[in-house]
Amino acid sequence: MSLIAAQKRQKGERKKMDKRILAVTLALALLLPLVATAAPLKAQVTYIIDPANPAPNANVEDFFETVTPLPGDTVIVNPGTYGNDATDAQMDFTVFAGVVLQSASGNEVTFLQGAGGAAADTITIQSGATISGFTIENFGTGAADVITDGGASVDNVLIERNRIRNNPLNGIVFNFG
Repeated sequence: MSLIAAQKRQKGERKKMDKRILAVTLALALLLPLVATAAPLKAQVTYIIDPANPAPNANVEDFFETVTPLPGDTVIVNPGTYGNDATDAQMDFTVFAGVVLQSASGNEVTFLQGAGGAAADTITIQSGATISGFTIENFGTGAADVITDGGASVDNVLIERNRIRNNPLNGIVFNFG
């Protein structure tokens, strides 16, 4: 093969290589913004509430006042009776948006017990949250028992397999903002 023919062949191969590099560069330029704006993956967390655990994981109210679980997280509550914490005279906590609050063994053995009397015992539930498998009892006459967060639009709330009893004022109240 002559020198001129070899140079022409090399020139042709360089053009093909340049086109491939350009195609890859354009593809990356188009995909990079999509990758950069994608939401980061968050590992879902499962918390365990048990009277034998150290604080705040020994009491449901203490847990929700101390820890802020994120949407997709699950809070499993082992059997027992969980009342208001020692620092106040009522049970009052919020199940945050997208969080599942679930009894490990069902409403026959897992109790959320209010202070009773004139206490304003309240469990507030936000959009997408779940409360499942509890006996909710002895909430006082000062407020509702399980309420939706009326400060904003609330949807996809699941309240299932609970027994709500011995509450003189209300059971479940849906507030509308």
